[in-house]
Amino acid sequence: MRRLFSKRIHWIASAAGALLFAMPGAQAEGTTKIFLIRHAETMGNSTGDYTPVTESQFSPHGWEQVAAVPEVLAPYTFDYIAVSPTWRTRQTILPYLKAHKRKAIFWPEIEEGGCGLGGFVTPASSLPVGDPITMTDGEKVWFELRDDGIDYSFAPTNNADSLAIYEEGVRLLNQRFGGTGESILLVSHHCTGSRYFELLLGLEPRGRFKPNNTAVSMLEETAPGKFAMRLYNNKPFEQKFRWKLRDGALLSCEGSTPVEILLDPEFFWPASGMSYTYDWKATVARDGGEPILVGSGVKAVIVEQNREPGTIVEGLDSSLLLAGDRVVIATKLYHGKDLLQEWGQTFVLPDAFSVEGKWKIKEGDDAEWSAVSFDDSNWAKTRVPGNWERDALPKYDGVAWYRYEFTVPDDCRSWEGETLALVMGGVDDADVTYLDGVEIGAMGEFPPENVSAWNKKRVYPIPTALKPGSTHVLAVRVADWGGDGGIVNGPVLIGTAKSLAE
Repeated sequence: MRRLFSKRIHWIASAAGALLFAMPGAQAEGTTKIFLIRHAETMGNSTGDYTPVTESQFSPHGWEQVAAVPEVLAPYTFDYIAVSPTWRTRQTILPYLKAHKRKAIFWPEIEEGGCGLGGFVTPASSLPVGDPITMTDGEKVWFELRDDGIDYSFAPTNNADSLAIYEEGVRLLNQRFGGTGESILLVSHHCTGSRYFELLLGLEPRGRFKPNNTAVSMLEETAPGKFAMRLYNNKPFEQKFRWKLRDGALLSCEGSTPVEILLDPEFFWPASGMSYTYDWKATVARDGGEPILVGSGVKAVIVEQNREPGTIVEGLDSSLLLAGDRVVIATKLYHGKDLLQEWGQTFVLPDAFSVEGKWKIKEGDDAEWSAVSFDDSNWAKTRVPGNWERDALPKYDGVAWYRYEFTVPDDCRSWEGETLALVMGGVDDADVTYLDGVEIGAMGEFPPENVSAWNKKRVYPIPTALKPGSTHVLAVRVADWGGDGGIVNGPVLIGTAKSLAE
């Protein structure tokens, strides 16, 4: 029977802005360290089909990861091992426990919870409790319940429940181990691990981190209740900044669209009140000639509270850019007088046009729906890119088709003689894509195989010439068996294959 654990939740994690720029270095002696290892790859991880059955089975690669766990953890020593009560976490850590004759303690607070936290959820005031934690006689040799009488798992039903559970876990970690100088290993999960990292760093839990299967990460206590990341997915952690193109800000054959490039952190944005200065220079080289300066600048920025990533490069002269240019941006980033990072980055500006917008969609599966002549006038409309469950097909898992009719802009005359392609940033879970009734690409496997390619960019070559002014029909057959569904990520463009493949 489901119970409610009525303990109130107390938030105590906080962070100093300076630690967000802390560079990896030698670990101080006598400081508390919190390690985390994610469970091995399950069949759910491998196929994208998450069910109680597939989450209680390892993939062949997952079994190899389990066997290697003692070697992965060999460089470290742990005073305490906390494990999520699930089958996949128990089995992942079991070879290590046997090799070292250790016991792990069940912590229901580190079991997998909600992955959809956006950082603006109010935590629930009580913790929803689910089934009792059970062990076989063989497991009792290696696992035991915690000494505070918690003998059950938690059962979150929404993001508020999940956040309350995460915050309770962080509170317990600080209460039990803060200032002790001990090393604690958490054997946990993807979404939970990501949110624990953020909460311990004093960040809103938005899922910035992605713990890999059986990879080790570590945070070190720098002051009471304050932690810095030292190790991330088996590598020394370094806060990295990169430039990225603003979505949809491409040099287009439809006209000279302003190119906007944003400064974006790879993991998280600095704390409120942090200041930094960056200087940058953008150049283009054509036909082996000398680099042409297309922009430069120096700018000081003070981060505002809750500011989202995105500082626009001001001064990049898009009038000097041509389709297909390789723009190289050299950047130095400072915090005060300290050089935090220096890097060079290249962007290829594609000769392309967008096919994003309102597409037609219909649930079901019929091969005739790929035909140019098919009448789709009574189909629903949906936003592409986007999750079909948020507009046209709420709560739908299954097969559906998209259709989109477009006319090639007259300005795309530079395409003559070029190989073209369709690019889609992500389709959840599998697709087969047609242009004018001819298949041009596919990724993933449809049921019953259920092989997901939700996180893979599609670049499908177009076998025929598309002349300016000509009209064509795209049709995309999509299978989704859980979570978001459809053509979920952009950009969705047609253009020269050499540019879009970059």
